[in-house]
Amino acid sequence: MQVYQEIQQVCRAHKITRFGCKKVERAYAFEEPGVPFNADYLKLVYSAEMAALPTDLEGKTFSKIFGAKTSCLERLLLKRKIMGPCWLKLDGVAAISSAPTTWCKFEVGLANKKAVSVLPAAGAPPPPPLVVASLHVQTVQNAKNQPEIVLASVISHKQVSVEGATANQQALQSSSATPTPTPTPAPTPNRTPNPNPDP
Repeated sequence: MQVYQEIQQVCRAHKITRFGCKKVERAYAFEEPGVPFNADYLKLVYSAEMAALPTDLEGKTFSKIFGAKTSCLERLLLKRKIMGPCWLKLDGVAAISSAPTTWCKFEVGLANKKAVSVLPAAGAPPPPPLVVASLHVQTVQNAKNQPEIVLASVISHKQVSVEGATANQQALQSSSATPTPTPTPAPTPNRTPNPNPDP
């Protein structure tokens, strides 16, 4: 009870207005001295929109905090047991009306992390083919002794298999582009007057 009351004061001091706490048992797998292998901890949960607590925070009823700098993505991967490339099942998908925040073709929103689950390998569809591209850029030194792009070429394949050999390895597409040359004025000839002009 005392540690909970102190955590309430800590959260107010760091402007964490909404949070939840509960007692949990955790195992510690690292080698930091003074941390028992198994112990009871107070689990603190609050929105990622609020600031993280300092990693060196100490109090009268607690001496250490864990996971203060763990990113939201790392927590999601660990909690939902997402390990490597896999198919994910999304429940309660909602369209996002705001501006895109990634390079993905579609962006959706979920109510919470429990809406994400890994599909079992037995019932998952085969992995989709990848689009692979190789880019080559040719440069030269310009008049200012700086590298300038004079040619850019790309070769791509849109059906590359991630599980084995690609069926049609010669189905390549290529394109090249050259920039419009910068107009450069012609040099002015160095003319000197003739001291003995013809009569």
